[in-house]
Parts: sequence; structure tokens; C-alpha cells
Amino acid sequence: LADFGAFVDLGKGVEGLLHISEISWERLKHPAERLSAGMKVKVEVTKVDTEKGRISLSMRSLSPHPWEGIAEKYSEGQVVSGTVTRIAPFGAFVRIEEGIEGLIHISQLSN
Repeated sequence: LADFGAFVDLGKGVEGLLHISEISWERLKHPAERLSAGMKVKVEVTKVDTEKGRISLSMRSLSPHPWEGIAEKYSEGQVVSGTVTRIAPFGAFVRIEEGIEGLIHISQLSN
């Protein structure tokens, strides 16, 4: 594991890079949030660069994009539960499901 992603052993001495942005639809600070050394993973080969000898991989491409169908699932004014993921001077970001974050503007926060 590295800060930027993980190298995945594809067998027969071939490795591919699973970039941190391709691990999950959710933002990760470090690959260790989802992966550990020696862990078996299912990935999709997204790019093969034979000149540079590099293979790019993705885990997130194997699951549907979380924003697909979001308008049918949530409506304006609907009350939902979530987890605060970070706080900014202008409000708080809340995850309501994997890959789906919303902003509560500071003007909408109660004291």
C-alpha cells in the first residue's frame, strides 16, 4: 500500500496499480481504509500501457455509480440520517450512504 493507491499482484509476476480514486466511490484519505496487504480483491483492468509496462485497475467500476437514480431515491425536504465526514467554515459535509455526501450550509445548522 502507498498513499496514492495499492499495487495488486495479478499473477505470473505482473502487477497493476489500483489508484486511491479507483478503490471506492467514497473519498478515502488512505487505501488502508479499505485494503490491507495480502487481501484478495476483484478489480477491472481499465488501461494497459505496454510502452511503459503499466496496468491500471479499478474496484469502483465494478459497482454502480452511487448518484445513478439519486433523484428517485431522495427528494427535497426529505429527512434522512447521516454521518458528519468533515466540517468547514461554511458548514458540514454529511455522508448519507456510501459515495453520497451532502452539505449542510452553516445557515441551516442549529445552535
